[in-house]
Amino acid sequence: MSDIPADLTGVRSLGEDEIEQAAGVMVRAFISYPVWTWLVPDEVRRAALLPPYALMTMRWGRLLGATYVAGRPVAGVAVWRPPGANESVDPDGSLTGWRAWNAEAGSDVFARLQALNEAQAPARAAACDGPHWYLPWLGVDPRSQRRGVGAALLRHVFARADAAGVPCLLETEVERNVAWYERHGFIVTHAGVVPDGGPPFWTMLRPAR
Repeated sequence: MSDIPADLTGVRSLGEDEIEQAAGVMVRAFISYPVWTWLVPDEVRRAALLPPYALMTMRWGRLLGATYVAGRPVAGVAVWRPPGANESVDPDGSLTGWRAWNAEAGSDVFARLQALNEAQAPARAAACDGPHWYLPWLGVDPRSQRRGVGAALLRHVFARADAAGVPCLLETEVERNVAWYERHGFIVTHAGVVPDGGPPFWTMLRPAR
C-alpha cells in the first residue's frame, strides 16, 4: 500500500501533465462498470477501447474547464460540466480524439452509446431544466476507495454550486451508489433501464443549499 498517496483529499484542477494519470484512474475504476461491460462485452476489446476513451474524456473535461483531481499521484477524478458550458467544445473530434476513437470502436459500440444517451437525456431534462452542474464521470482508484476521495471531489463543486444557488445532477448505473449519493444530498428523480440489454440507471439531483 506504500504507493497510495498520504493526502488523498486535496482537490485541484486537472493539470495537462496529469491527464494520463487521471485517465489511468478512470480505467481502473470503470473497467468492470455495468455501462462498460454492456458497451463492450468482450474483455480484451474493452481493455483496448477504455483507455483511449478515458484520455478523450480527460481532454474534453479540460476544455470544459471543470475537471478536478485529488491525491498525488492522482487517486480520484471528477469531470463536471458547469452551468452554461458548451458541450460542443470539440465539434469535429480532433482536439479530444473522439473522431479516431469512434472509428476504432465501430458501429456496434456507437449504437449502444446512442441508446444510452437517448435513455438518459430525457431523464436529465425532466430532473432539471435550468442551470446546473452535471457530473458525467466520478472515478476513484480502487486502491484509494472508501477513504474520502469521492466525497472531497463532490464537496469541491458543491461549494461553488451552493454559492451560485444552482443544483447538481448525475446518473449512476450501480444501485449501491444510490445510497452513497443520497448521503451527499442527492435525491432520485428517475429510475430506468437502458434498452437493448443495457443496465439500470438512476438520475439524481442535489438541490442547492
